[in-house]
Amino acid sequence: MQIIEKITYERVVDLVFNAKKFVYLSLPSIDIETADVLIEKLNENPIEIKVLIDNSEETIRNGYGDIDGIEKLFKNNLEIYQSEGNLISFLIADDIGYFIFPQSKIFENEPKGNNAFRLDPISMHIIINHFFENNNNNYSDDELPATINRSYDYFKTTLKECINISDDVLPFDKKEFSIIKEHLSINPPLPPNLKRQITTYTSKIQFIDFKFNGGNLEKKIINLPETAIPISSIELKKLLKTKINMFNDVNENPGFIKLNDLKRQVENLRKEYLIPITCRPGKNIIQIPEKNNFINKLKTIKEEIKNLDEYLYSSLEEEMLNTKDLLRAELNIFFSNVNNETPDLKKLANEETKEKKIKEIIDKIIYSIKFPEVKSILDKIIISEVYYDLTWNDFSDDKLLKEFKEKNILKDDINSIIELKNAYDTKKI
Repeated sequence: MQIIEKITYERVVDLVFNAKKFVYLSLPSIDIETADVLIEKLNENPIEIKVLIDNSEETIRNGYGDIDGIEKLFKNNLEIYQSEGNLISFLIADDIGYFIFPQSKIFENEPKGNNAFRLDPISMHIIINHFFENNNNNYSDDELPATINRSYDYFKTTLKECINISDDVLPFDKKEFSIIKEHLSINPPLPPNLKRQITTYTSKIQFIDFKFNGGNLEKKIINLPETAIPISSIELKKLLKTKINMFNDVNENPGFIKLNDLKRQVENLRKEYLIPITCRPGKNIIQIPEKNNFINKLKTIKEEIKNLDEYLYSSLEEEMLNTKDLLRAELNIFFSNVNNETPDLKKLANEETKEKKIKEIIDKIIYSIKFPEVKSILDKIIISEVYYDLTWNDFSDDKLLKEFKEKNILKDDINSIIELKNAYDTKKI
């Protein structure tokens, strides 16, 4: 019989699903994966299942379990109890039980080595009665000797098997320790309490890159190739530069009015939820408690952007045609002036022929301009957002901490963060 073991998630699943009478589980808190196993077992085979946790925010912030796991137990009517600060973790499924030594998921998701000690029948009985007083696990005078005998067999077997030291235990390797020491001196680890503290702070705020691209259509400029202008004329180049906006009458156009309304919505969303960080260009801070509201409002705006086609498609086509007509009219005025005639125009005496030639020159200039496809313009009107968790490097940045303080970011924690940073910096010296 193996007494000291490595209990993995798969082993927990096996123990729970093989139980015929009861399952008792005590952990700092419960994660959603373990909750799912217990719920599935209860639905498949209704046995007695009781769960004990430390019902505290700190436990969850330190990487043990999550709120969703606890809520799932309640919604499915599992019996759940609490014991403040309890560090005794165990799993007992019928006649098999273990003391379990769980680890925070901040550090590892799965154990690398042994993390469980198998219990004898009497110890299991004592633990169940201590933590779950309303159970039906009291032994009668007739049953107690049998339980003691089972415990006797347990100890008799285990004592024989545990004469030799475990294969997992080896002499201390000084060479390996020297390598570890060297690596840690080059890149010192964050103390566990510091790592947990950082997790606490990062559960409150995040960085976000938030961009709205392609919305400034009124500023779009037509790229006119130099070779398109048939004469070297400073006046003509000035003229074209003043008339070269791709879209002009944007204030009166219904499609552009809709786009401008969306731009205002985006700006209002930015002002309501995001705090720009000047020492990190392009970065903003979002408060985690407000993140869901931000996401929901952003989703609505994104849906409206998807529907911009019906408002803007015909507007953009119309504006491009208007811009071409405006350019034609300005170019016609320019080339009709005798002082601006090209050498070819000067050779023509017939006015009708000259007008046709001017039209040809203007067409050549217009056709050389690469007006974009309307669909490609609409496809570039997008909102993008990327979230980043803060790291210790962020919390050790004096400029960032100063800006946090000025903008009341983490106002209840900022002094603790600064003290923590200073203490860590002092420790490194």
